[in-house]
Amino acid sequence: SFHVATWARYHGSSTIINTGQSANAGPQNYVFTNNPGQGTGVGGTCSGDSGGPAFWIDPATGQHTNVVVGVNSFGIAPKCNGNDYQSRTDTAAAQDFLANYLP
Repeated sequence: SFHVATWARYHGSSTIINTGQSANAGPQNYVFTNNPGQGTGVGGTCSGDSGGPAFWIDPATGQHTNVVVGVNSFGIAPKCNGNDYQSRTDTAAAQDFLANYLP
């Protein structure tokens, strides 16, 4: 006999806190906080999450969408709490790049 692993999809919870220039990011990045509970939350992205999507959640309705607003680039988030930096998908440069891969 053999063991069949059950795969679960895990996701972090983070909030955009800056869309402009900061000490660690330029205007091409979103800065996210991985502290949804204002320091007491469950955490968000961790090491190894680079390349993963950040999906838009409509703040008016709380509705999850399949719209990717950023792609995880790097983080300063020990124990998955802190800030991470995601490349924006709404800039002209990103849209030009992505147009080659979208239908």
